[in-house]
Amino acid sequence: MPLQWAYAQNGLAIALAELAQRQKSPAHMEEALMEEALICLRHAVEVYQQSNERYRWPIAQRRMSNKESCPSH
Repeated sequence: MPLQWAYAQNGLAIALAELAQRQKSPAHMEEALMEEALICLRHAVEVYQQSNERYRWPIAQRRMSNKESCPSH
């Protein structure tokens, strides 16, 4: 597993863990954490695709192609 993939996977795990721990926080904080999780997920998908491994996850690919739902870094 490439080092970049490990970093992207770790970033996603951290963002999702923070989101899960802040269930009682104001809605705007949860929204910001979810946005960060989407950014991490998009980066993870890009790194995985660049590693020349087969990637099949049609739902994620559809969401990643919609630039409005996942802001780019």
